[in-house]
Amino acid sequence: MKSVRTRSIAALLAVAGVTAAGTGAVIAGADRTSPEAHRCGADRNAVVAEFSIDAARDLWDYLPAMLRAPELEQDDRSAHVVIFAGEFDPSDVPMVPTGQASQLNEVVCVIQADGTLNLYSSVSRANSKWEQR
Repeated sequence: MKSVRTRSIAALLAVAGVTAAGTGAVIAGADRTSPEAHRCGADRNAVVAEFSIDAARDLWDYLPAMLRAPELEQDDRSAHVVIFAGEFDPSDVPMVPTGQASQLNEVVCVIQADGTLNLYSSVSRANSKWEQR
């Protein structure tokens, strides 16, 4: 079983930005989500967008004000990013501690190439550098 890292981060972003050209297509809406999004919890939660990036360390190209995430900063392998809106129900996400369920909202999920799933909570989507369609 792959590990799941959960972080509760108060203000992960406060970005001033422009839309950046992505390495992968941005998919919006739960009706068009990928298997990766479902692994992150898309069955019970509203997906705002998802996209793939060439290297996990490039996440800051899309979320430049994101606080440190050492598990991603040195990762040269591809990753899949899923952005959720509102309160987050982690029922379908393995290994999320029960006590944190009520604390999760505005979640960003990053699945690294090795299958490691990372959740970041309380993420502001204001002025982020991905295009919502």
